[in-house]
Amino acid sequence: MDELDNLVIEDKKKKHTGRKILLLLLLLIIIFFGYKFLAPNQKTFALSGVPQTVYTKMQDISGCGAAPYSKIKVVLNGGNPIFVDTNEKGCITYSAELVEGTNKIDFFDLSSNKSDPVSVQIEYIVKPPSLEITDPVPNAEVKVATGKKDQEVTVKGKTDSGVNIFVNEDKIAVNDDGTFETKIQLSLGEDKIKVVADNGDKTTEQEITVKLVEETKANNNSSSQNNTNNSNGNSNSSGSNNNTNNNQQPTDQNQPEPQPVIIYPSKVIISYILYNADAQKAGYSEYVELKNTGDVDKDITGWTISDSDGNSFTFPSYILAPGSTVRVTTNSGRFLFNSTTPVWDRIGEAGYLKDASGKLVDVYSY
Repeated sequence: MDELDNLVIEDKKKKHTGRKILLLLLLLIIIFFGYKFLAPNQKTFALSGVPQTVYTKMQDISGCGAAPYSKIKVVLNGGNPIFVDTNEKGCITYSAELVEGTNKIDFFDLSSNKSDPVSVQIEYIVKPPSLEITDPVPNAEVKVATGKKDQEVTVKGKTDSGVNIFVNEDKIAVNDDGTFETKIQLSLGEDKIKVVADNGDKTTEQEITVKLVEETKANNNSSSQNNTNNSNGNSNSSGSNNNTNNNQQPTDQNQPEPQPVIIYPSKVIISYILYNADAQKAGYSEYVELKNTGDVDKDITGWTISDSDGNSFTFPSYILAPGSTVRVTTNSGRFLFNSTTPVWDRIGEAGYLKDASGKLVDVYSY
């Protein structure tokens, strides 16, 4: 009986020992192969929102998942490592200065036992900066008083934010929105204005020509002849646009020096003005006539015609075909000044044509 009891006890011991071994093995399996299930809050460092292609040199790269207040080793294009501290959430933001082409960046989480880095590739495409010269326009004429040999002119334009601008090799300030403005000195004749935009990698260059010309004064003999013709009853008007504009008003040396008049090139010009005296003799209404001298349609919506007395007409929606003309009368017709008194009532009074942006594009004096 005692022997049977001993066998039962022995068997129980073996079973108990086997259970212990089995539990131990199960525990080891859990530790080595199921750690992530027992520690679900364990994080892995990862990057977020990294673009594949960029157009700016400096690029911020963010990542999270490291231990708080630890370090991330960053290697850009195989260069010297940089160590970035994580914040209280285990996150970093790294500002990478990229080179043109493909950039490889490796991030090593020093708080992890992983030796492999988290890697990313970013393609940096360098684009030349944008550049627009808004004032003056190419081939503009700047008129100065007779006898004056030079004149200060304002140069305006727009580029990208953060770009350096050079006007005739002089660096000028650029506003946060990319606009710039400066003054330069021009001399009589043709002047070159060279503007260069530099973003640190590439440049964009524009060069325009501006002509500085003297205002033409009226010839006293021709003025006398005109007066003689008028007294004899011959009052036919003959006009000229901006290229032959005459200034018949006397010069007062005590008056301030006149400001330059910039006339911007245009295919639409003032082709003729029928002034009041001629119109009455012919039985017509006085008018001013525009002509499109170009070879394409021209939208003159918002353009204005005015005289020196404040009379002004603004075109409604209107397209002027190539070679076509359009007239603005004083008090009758489709387009009119709607004035009860003559508009073109003085010999030598000029007509001014401005485009929709307010730029003077032609001057006609009869």
